[in-house]
Amino acid sequence: MDLLPVLSYTIGIPAAGYFALAAARLHVGSARTVAALRRAGTQPPPPASGTPPVRFAVLMPMLREDRVVDRACAHLAGAIRAGVPLEVVIAVSEREEHERSRAVEALRRAAGQRRSEGLDEALTRAVRPEAHPRVRAALATGDEAALGRILAAEPRPTTAEAAAEVADRLNAELGRTAFRLVTAPASAGGKVGQLNAALRAWSDRRGADRSTVYVGVYDADSQPDLAVFDRMSGQVAVRGAQGAAAPEIFQQVSCYCRNLGDMRGLRAALALPDALAQTRWALGFEYELYRRYSARARRGTLRPLAYCIGHGCFVSADFLERIGGFPTLSPNDDLALGYQASLLGAEIAPVPALDYCDVAPDSLSTIRQSRFWFHGSARFDTDLRAFRAELGVRPGRLQWWALLAAGHGRNLAWAWRAALWTVAALLAAVAGQPALLAVLLALHLWYVQGGYLQTLRQLRRLPGGADRSGVGRLPLRLLAAGAVAASAAFVIRSLGPLTGSLQLLARRRPTRPWKVER
Repeated sequence: MDLLPVLSYTIGIPAAGYFALAAARLHVGSARTVAALRRAGTQPPPPASGTPPVRFAVLMPMLREDRVVDRACAHLAGAIRAGVPLEVVIAVSEREEHERSRAVEALRRAAGQRRSEGLDEALTRAVRPEAHPRVRAALATGDEAALGRILAAEPRPTTAEAAAEVADRLNAELGRTAFRLVTAPASAGGKVGQLNAALRAWSDRRGADRSTVYVGVYDADSQPDLAVFDRMSGQVAVRGAQGAAAPEIFQQVSCYCRNLGDMRGLRAALALPDALAQTRWALGFEYELYRRYSARARRGTLRPLAYCIGHGCFVSADFLERIGGFPTLSPNDDLALGYQASLLGAEIAPVPALDYCDVAPDSLSTIRQSRFWFHGSARFDTDLRAFRAELGVRPGRLQWWALLAAGHGRNLAWAWRAALWTVAALLAAVAGQPALLAVLLALHLWYVQGGYLQTLRQLRRLPGGADRSGVGRLPLRLLAAGAVAASAAFVIRSLGPLTGSLQLLARRRPTRPWKVER
């Protein structure tokens, strides 16, 4: 008996079933989400209720974001001008000052050695980009005096220095102190250390004020639909009118297309399908996850494992006080916050307004980014057990096993689906099974190219979506190239979780936290 056809069917049929189910789920889920977004844009605000107005505080953790802090803050200032009761805390770190000092010393040593190679990071940390050619020339000739003049005249500003100027200007324009700056010590652990430093500073100013406040988080590349604040306030008002509790957490989902206009050539052709694939996941899976989770948390029935996203996440100040701030046990504090909420049964409700942000700038960054996210996702059971011990929470046995099953199944599919399809297609081709191969190819086209075209069409249909996402300005030749490159982008993106899974199987330590340089 020839085992190859048997092996081909054994792998190929489950692979076909998985991709048919996954493609259908994303197709239907994204259509439902877009309908919800369009509906939210046409609904009148709810009538006034007896509940106090909702206020917002947005924390913006920033590291080496001096080039974009102005744009990020100016965007949120638009909400304040529109009357949203919002204050913004820019959370920076002393690490940048230390990094700049070390970079300057490295450049001075290199000048003494007449060495100009291998100093890209030091140049980036020490001086403005326009000064890089002159610094390299001074290093090559060993001109320490010229180097000293350039370092003194054109240092790269830290985010703290840039943010202080931005905050002062915007506060003067607004006529009140809406933007504040908090500097976390260099010892504060990563992004979550900056978040908790900003949260403590904000809480100290809040004092005994017990009004309804949601503490949100946005990244430096976030350009959210500013209707998000009214839509959260509307949901709280509706709950108040019904005598129901407001959600502990609101979560936006994202469109990852905002920086595509800055890219050219092959880089753009690969980034476009990557951005649309992430956006499709947000629309087709994440929004639907929060919708189902929210409904089940309110009913007290068996709920899925949810995770939070570190931008467009708004947490009730009272809930943050209850859990002791943003969780610090994981480098992926946003995922861990969702796991903590899932364990406690705290509600995470979706907000029908998108956060428009950036996709990773190149394929290598995509792999590193998705691997970092996968490592945070793969430790979900460790996080759940730690929260269970810390909080003394004992969910029912069925609920506990449902959380574990959802997490393991999600991670298995994320890490191995591309490899599964590739192996199944190769086996079908080698075993001479054209019908199975045709089915696998058709499902790949539906899952990848079909998702690409559907998401592109949906962004164009959303009010303001084509303009905010930038897809309305992309040339036709790039859109066509992106459709062709979508299969390659699917494989490239899968390498992050796949290599992350292999690292964990080999018991290698996860890679260090990933940070894009803008």
